[in-house]
Amino acid sequence: MEGKLVNRLNILLLAYSCRPNVGSEPGVGWNTALESSKLHNVYVFTHISNKKFIDEELLKIKNPNLNFLYLNFHNFFLDLNKRYGTRVDYFFWNLFSFKFLSRLDQEINFDIVHHVTFNQYRSINFGFFTKKPFVFGPIGGAENIKFYFLKDLSFTTFIKEIFRIFKIDIWLFSFLLKINSNNKFILYSSFENQKNLNFKSNYILDSEVYPAIGFSNTDFPSLNSRILNGDFSMIYAGRAEDWKGLEFLFRVLNKIQIKKISLKLIGIRSLEERFKIENWIKKYKINCEIIIVDSIPRNELLNLLGNSNLFVYPAFRDSGSMAILEASVVGCPTLCLKVGGQDLLPEDSFLLVDLFESYEITLVKFSEKLMWSYENRDKLHEIGIKAQAFASKNYQWSDKILFYNEIYKSLIK
Repeated sequence: MEGKLVNRLNILLLAYSCRPNVGSEPGVGWNTALESSKLHNVYVFTHISNKKFIDEELLKIKNPNLNFLYLNFHNFFLDLNKRYGTRVDYFFWNLFSFKFLSRLDQEINFDIVHHVTFNQYRSINFGFFTKKPFVFGPIGGAENIKFYFLKDLSFTTFIKEIFRIFKIDIWLFSFLLKINSNNKFILYSSFENQKNLNFKSNYILDSEVYPAIGFSNTDFPSLNSRILNGDFSMIYAGRAEDWKGLEFLFRVLNKIQIKKISLKLIGIRSLEERFKIENWIKKYKINCEIIIVDSIPRNELLNLLGNSNLFVYPAFRDSGSMAILEASVVGCPTLCLKVGGQDLLPEDSFLLVDLFESYEITLVKFSEKLMWSYENRDKLHEIGIKAQAFASKNYQWSDKILFYNEIYKSLIK
């Protein structure tokens, strides 16, 4: 550190997903970079598809401490993503990064490498191969689906979950941890991830459970007028992937059979997903209003959540509770299964359903909590207030970056 300001470091953020003014992983990548630049010189290595959106935002904020790095294979990566999907693209993006980032390290001399997105442990990235101190995470991806939920999965997803349950690919994470002698700090997105991934290595300085998502203090509106009248409105946000539990939710709606309920499904992007949902509506004889919506901007989603009685999130596993916490920002209470990232949520601020000994019992308990929500809107409002207070206290970006800063300092001592 000789010859360099001790308080301002050169931080390399690895953020494949990084885009301003959105939620989920792109929002995590962007906000981690933006807030970190208030304390350090930040260099963000991200995917070329984000460049247009980042350049537009940089014209507004004029931040000399925030720099973005892109590989020069523009058409290759854009075509790869379009043809083969994100997973294949992400693999090659990491693979081609080593030489590129090593050359940049010689020019800039990074003090810390921090992998931010994607939020998964299966990331063979530059941080494991450099000699520089490395922060990995928060990471997830090692959650297991309860065995009785497997019947709701497609064959392809079933095989993937078998890999998870029997930890077939976790050896890769153990190998990566030991391949290099650089000091490492591992952040896990849930206690379940920490339990399944907590390998020992002489080079792991420490580890901690810490969710990835955060918010600005301006994100939290007043909840004075949030008790809603009329039909009971619910929102689900996410893809119609089988492990997200949408079929489970339709079984719940079939069991309670209340007409004065509306459910908006946000983020249903493909015709295949719409067809699947329409079949479930017929199969389970759903008589309440179901509205299917494509992806919408984050501000529109928050507005819808702010005017809904309940956010329902029946996922069988989850790494980071991002959608749940975004609902909490606007005081929309959440009903969800107590799995994955939800193990960090307090019982008095969220409607958490434990996993019982069978699918049927868990379904009944979920149905009962939904009925309770429908019948107790005033108490539901109080839970939403508590959820917002919890998010405000624990997930402010300004506090999260101070937390990361303490980790950085511990690694370079």
